[in-house]
Amino acid sequence: MLVWMLACASVPEQVLPASDVASVSRATAEGVDTPPDQITVTRTSASGRSVVAGWEEEALGSRLLAVERDGTSWTLVDASWNADRPALSADGTRVAFVSGRTGLASVWIVPFEGGEPRQLTNVGLRRVKGSTGAPEGFVPPPIDDGMHFEGEVLTWTAPDGVHRVEAP
Repeated sequence: MLVWMLACASVPEQVLPASDVASVSRATAEGVDTPPDQITVTRTSASGRSVVAGWEEEALGSRLLAVERDGTSWTLVDASWNADRPALSADGTRVAFVSGRTGLASVWIVPFEGGEPRQLTNVGLRRVKGSTGAPEGFVPPPIDDGMHFEGEVLTWTAPDGVHRVEAP
């Protein structure tokens, strides 16, 4: 068991650099073998809930960890998802993230309390072997950590422009 470092301040969603150890507090997660310097993104909602993306060397993937204000934590998605670029709703009830689990980088959502992730973009699309480029109807994922909730809508910028999708 290792200690994950993250922010638990009651502030709007923000990105905190993992190296800024002086500004982060602790949260413990059973069985997580990721040192604090391997944490890629921390998001904290106005409710004080946080979500952390952390790299797992052995699994060659990134998992998402949910953390309550009191430090209680649990895994939202394991490293097999290779989750990236998380966004946390302002009320702390929903977590969106990018995963290539289906073969195409897509946006997914999962309740903060846990549950089955739901794919929001590129549902049913598959890469065609030997083809170049993305399949018709492909919605590109965010190009940076700027994906965010605007009420019930998830918004991000991709190479082809701004995308918005309902995030129930």
